[in-house]
Amino acid sequence: NKSPWDKKSSGIVILDIDKKSLDLLGTWPWSRNIMSRLTNKVINAGDTIIAFDLYFKTPSINSAQEVLFEYRKVGENNPLFSRLLREYSEKFDYDKRFADRLQDQDIVFGFEYHNKTVGSQGVLPSPLPIDNKLNLRAVKQISNFTGNIKVIQDASPHGGFINILSDPESKLKTVPLIVRYGNNLYPSLALQTARMKLLNNKIKIFTSDKDSENLTHIQIDETKIPVDTSGTALLTYRGPPGTFPIISAADVITDRRSEERRVGKECRSRWSPYH
Repeated sequence: NKSPWDKKSSGIVILDIDKKSLDLLGTWPWSRNIMSRLTNKVINAGDTIIAFDLYFKTPSINSAQEVLFEYRKVGENNPLFSRLLREYSEKFDYDKRFADRLQDQDIVFGFEYHNKTVGSQGVLPSPLPIDNKLNLRAVKQISNFTGNIKVIQDASPHGGFINILSDPESKLKTVPLIVRYGNNLYPSLALQTARMKLLNNKIKIFTSDKDSENLTHIQIDETKIPVDTSGTALLTYRGPPGTFPIISAADVITDRRSEERRVGKECRSRWSPYH
């Protein structure tokens, strides 16, 4: 069998959590053990930047810790059994094992901003370094977010939000490239991934004039991206569905090459970023 990564492309490959993957690996969300196995396959494919268009907001259940908790709750006290459970709790700590595998890799985690009254959950990645200091009050300010649990986010400082804005009455979609939380700026998942691909440490933000708060462009490397006054760009499609190779997660985890290319919309209709 050929590797699912052997087909040449523009450099972007979409890993699809499709029906075949759900049939093989179970309903979404998957355990961190499965995510670790899947990510390990991608890492072993070679020089890769992995961008997670999702987030890991809740800790995994550690079976050994659950047993130890129940054992202590009923008042049992067998030192040998307790020691064995503590040792096994490390083996079954799939959050830490997942995070350990991501250490020293080019990883971009997703997070989502919102204005829900439930408040924020998880932690944010490192803020965006800006090359030129400007008054950025015009940038969209967010009040709450849902991010990754700390042990996983600590595996990589990089991350970006996955929000896309759309008007149901319009075919046009817009995407904020930067948002403001407190005094810090955070990039979209796409912008952060592009920064890493281009080895770009800082971006530049341009306004209509030096005294203005109205943004006009965001520059990454030598490319200037036109944005509206708050830092939102019009989403331009590269091409029709299938422009980028789409590989089933089932084929990656079983080392099979996918002959079927499912569109992203089908993937999104079958899973949620909440994990």
